[in-house]
Amino acid sequence: MKTIFKIISVLTIASLIVVILYFYRSHSNEQEQKYIFSMDLIRSLKLSVESSMSGKGDDINIEALYIGREKLMEAKNLMNNWKNNKNINIAKTSIKTVQGFDSLILSYDLFVKTLQGNSIDTKSDLALAVAKTKSGREKLFDSILDLISIISSRKEYEIKTEQIKFYLSKEQLKSIVHYVTTNFEKEINEYEEKENLKKQGEIETYKIRREVWAVIILKNFIEIDNSLVE
Repeated sequence: MKTIFKIISVLTIASLIVVILYFYRSHSNEQEQKYIFSMDLIRSLKLSVESSMSGKGDDINIEALYIGREKLMEAKNLMNNWKNNKNINIAKTSIKTVQGFDSLILSYDLFVKTLQGNSIDTKSDLALAVAKTKSGREKLFDSILDLISIISSRKEYEIKTEQIKFYLSKEQLKSIVHYVTTNFEKEINEYEEKENLKKQGEIETYKIRREVWAVIILKNFIEIDNSLVE
C-alpha cells in the first residue's frame, strides 16, 4: 500500500511539474511573440517614414514615388504576417496597420496617375490622395496606441493609473526604446527642437508626422513607467 501511495505521489508531483513547465513555456512564447510583433510594427512605421517623397512641388518625380511605394509594400507585407495570429489583439492591430498601408499605397498611385497625366479629374484625384494619406497615417498612429495595450496593462495611453504592469521583460523594453531612439534619431531631434522653440515662445505650433508622434509616445510611455516593470 505504501508503495502505491509513493507511486501516486511521484506521479502527482511529476504532473504538477509538467503543468508548471507548460504554463511557463506558454508565457515565454507569448511574451516573445508580443516583443517580435512590437519590433515589426515599429519597423513598418520606419519604412513608412522612409517612403516620404524626396522632393516638394516641382521636385516630386515618379521615380521617387515608386521607391516610396516599394517601401510601403515592404511594410505592408511585414504586418501581413501577423493577420492570422492566435492573439486576437495582435491580429486586429496588424489588420488595422495593413489597412493604413493600403490607404497610403493608394495615395501614391493617385499621385503617380496625376504626374503621368492619366487623371481625368486631377483636382479630385489629388484631394483623394491627400485624404488617403491622412487616414492611412492615422491608422498607423492608432496601431501604436493598440500596441501599448498589448504590451502593458494600460488600456489607453491618456488614462493615468497608479501602477502599470508590462508584459515584456526589461531587456525587451530597453531594446524597443533603443531601436526607436536609434532609427528615429533625426525625427526625435527635430521634435525636441520644435518643442523647445514652442516653450520659448518662438513658435506657436508645429507639425509632426503621425507615425513619428506615435513612436515618440511609445518611447516616452516605456521610459516613464519602466520602473514599474515587475
